[in-house]
Amino acid sequence: MDNTHTGKSTPISDTIGCITVLAVVLGIGYFAFLGAKSAWASHTAKKGPTPEEIQAKKDLDLLRSRIDMLEAAHTQMQAEMRFAASAAESAKTASFTPGSAGYQLVQSKTGTFLVRLDKVAPYANGQRLTFQVANTQSITYKNPTITVTWSTAAPEVTESEDYAKAYETWTASRRTKTETVFIELQPGWWSTFNIVVSPATASEVANIDLALTATIVSIPIR
Repeated sequence: MDNTHTGKSTPISDTIGCITVLAVVLGIGYFAFLGAKSAWASHTAKKGPTPEEIQAKKDLDLLRSRIDMLEAAHTQMQAEMRFAASAAESAKTASFTPGSAGYQLVQSKTGTFLVRLDKVAPYANGQRLTFQVANTQSITYKNPTITVTWSTAAPEVTESEDYAKAYETWTASRRTKTETVFIELQPGWWSTFNIVVSPATASEVANIDLALTATIVSIPIR
């Protein structure tokens, strides 16, 4: 019997060959896909944003910068308005402590006056406050209305919650008295008047605020 193999293929070998060829083709295709993907990513990265995108970013950055400038200007304007309002309100009142020297300006609707605290003395169950007022206008004022607010010494400023509570309590403890003083404030002269606040001890008049309103004026006719 002749055992010599012939060159004919069998079904099994044909199947194996097909699978092998298919595997090679798929492998080549997979690696080709990876290469194309990498090349595309590299191309996209190198390409960068378009001119339209660059201009849009510049416009957006400029808009953001202008918004920041407007917000800063608005914040500054608000601070200036608060300062101006505080200064205007502060100008209406003179603040003193017993023994303080010098005078302060008091702005009223009809003029500006110089005010100083002359002395504080016990009087009955209260304290007698002696003030001097100088009329800086060229007209005479009669019977000004004086508003005095007095209190103990203000609590020392801290950043604690205890200070906030102490300040609130101190503010609520302040007392006010409004009184018409029957004097004439002559032009260019100092005038003296007294106001008694009671009940009040010496420690309860550690802070004194004064506001003045003068609506009765006398102007000589020539």
